[in-house]
Order: sequence, then C-alpha cells, then structure tokens
Amino acid sequence: MQLSGLFAVEVYAYAVMDNHFHLIVHYDPQEAEKWSTEEVIRRWLAACPPAANDRKHAEAKRLAEESLMRENKELLESRRSKLGDLSVFMKLLKQPIARRANREDECTGHFFEQRFHSSALLDENAILAAMAYVDLNPVRAGAAISLATSKHSSAKYREGQTRSHNRGRLTPLASGFETSTRLNCSSAEYARRLHALASEYLSKNPEKPTTWFARLHVIARKQRAFGAKKALTAWLAERGFQIREVALP
Repeated sequence: MQLSGLFAVEVYAYAVMDNHFHLIVHYDPQEAEKWSTEEVIRRWLAACPPAANDRKHAEAKRLAEESLMRENKELLESRRSKLGDLSVFMKLLKQPIARRANREDECTGHFFEQRFHSSALLDENAILAAMAYVDLNPVRAGAAISLATSKHSSAKYREGQTRSHNRGRLTPLASGFETSTRLNCSSAEYARRLHALASEYLSKNPEKPTTWFARLHVIARKQRAFGAKKALTAWLAERGFQIREVALP
C-alpha cells in the first residue's frame, strides 16, 4: 500500500496466496507528468532511499541525491518516468519479498519463478470481474472459509471499512494519484454480489451467475486484455494483435 502511494499507481484489489499473489491496479504514466520537481524527488527517495550504514551517512546521501536530481534534469525526468512505470513498481514490490524469503531459507537466486503476467482491463465490467476473481481466490482455493477469514486480501480489508464508506462508489484501496479515480459500481453493491458468489462457491451448489460475475472463469485465462467486444477490437487494432483465446462478451 505504501509503495503504491509513491508511484502513479492505484490498487483496487489484491490477494496474497501461499506461492503467488494477485493485484488489480490502475496505472497511468501521464499522472507522473503532473508532479513538480519536489514531488518527484520526495516520491523517488521514499521509494528508493540511498543505502547507508548509519543515519548520519543516510542523511548525507539523501541530500546529495536531492541536489543531483535538481541539477540534472535528464536524471530527474528518468526517475519521473520510472515512477510511472508498472514494471519498476512490480520490481520494488517483489524485491523485499524475495530477499526476506531467501534469508529465511538461507539460499540465493531467483525467488519468483518468472516475470509477472499482466492483462489490460478495458472497461468497468472487466475491472469488476477481475476484482471479484482476486477477492474470491482464497475462498475458491480452499484457503479461507469466508471472505472475512481471507487473510492478506482486499476482501478482508474492505470488510473492515465503515458502513458509511460502503455507501459511496468503489475507490482504490491505495492511490498515488493526486485525485483518486472511482468506479460507477457502489461499494455496497460490489460487497453484496461478492458475498453472494462466495456463498455459492461454499455451498458447492452454485446457481448460474449473472452480469459480470458470469465472466469470472474467463479471467483465469492469461489473455492480454479483457473487455467489451468494441473496446477489445479497438485495443487490438492499436497494437496489431490478434485474439488467440475466447474474450469477454
């Protein structure tokens, strides 16, 4: 959560499982273009503080780094670009996890098997379906008996939010944007549908789901993008891609 507040990233859903994790994020490199020089410096040094053996040397290195970024516009713009880069965000998110795991296991080398996979969510229906897929992951995997017992998940986090907050539209759990975005779906409606679907999974007798929940099984496929046919066609045309798997209707 702290890292997303430093990057041009918003986190809408997450689930930490035994051997992997899921994230639903909104990122926009153009958001970083709005930041002042001081804001870029603040965010960068908070995300990547200079290494030092003690506080005195850390402060000296920090001041030197601040001065260098103010004087070197090319360096400043390079770091602004990195703060709007999803790959850099994921790198800094995964690094401390890998280092800690290697220390605990007394080993070295790659902790994560491969680079992260990402897919574009082209409309709100696709976003909501992907959020529900992530929020239900612990329940579907048998790691939790309810949304309330889904540890280290956005479902659990949202359960703890106030009722008054749930009356508004869905907002990100954490945001590095100057103005957070909102979905049209209300928090209360999303929670209601999520609990209904969780109950269906736990009852072992699921009824036919409706609206965007019917698309959950498709999210499991590693497609490059999900969305309405019109949005998907436009996205593919812009990039010269072709559909290789079944897309969302």
